[in-house]
Amino acid sequence: MDTEEDNKRTMFIELYDTYGDAIFRFCYFKTGDREVAKDLAQDVFIKVFNHLKKEEVGSHKSFIYTVAKNTVIDFWRKSKSITENSLPDGFFESIAAKDNMETYLDYSIFLSLLDKLSPSDREIIVLRYVEDMSPKDMAELLDERENTISVRVSRAREKLRELLKNVDNKNG
Repeated sequence: MDTEEDNKRTMFIELYDTYGDAIFRFCYFKTGDREVAKDLAQDVFIKVFNHLKKEEVGSHKSFIYTVAKNTVIDFWRKSKSITENSLPDGFFESIAAKDNMETYLDYSIFLSLLDKLSPSDREIIVLRYVEDMSPKDMAELLDERENTISVRVSRAREKLRELLKNVDNKNG
């Protein structure tokens, strides 16, 4: 093998090590099915590998998330029986400590509040706070201006605050 091909393989391995878990979470959050998410994440990295063999990309993170987003969209187009915006039960349970009921309840509330947001607002919140993407990366992924993304994040966060106040008022 030549040095260029070795470099591309090494870069791919580094990209997989860096983004593999995040892409799986992204796919899992969008599908609600662990096995489907594994398959989709694998498809994403196959596409990334094949693309990297041909040409360079600017921002690796944005490129990988764009491939993931398009792969999930393709999955939903092929799967008519499942809605794209369904949120999986217990998604945040795996993040919360099993014996920490307060944390579990916080995530359950968060999950129920997310379900009340529009698909657009939910996507913005998930990308920013679950996937920890910067507004710049989100702008590249969603093909919008960074300022527009920052405004959308702010508005979606405000909607979540209002929903949380309503929950607090009902419980208080």
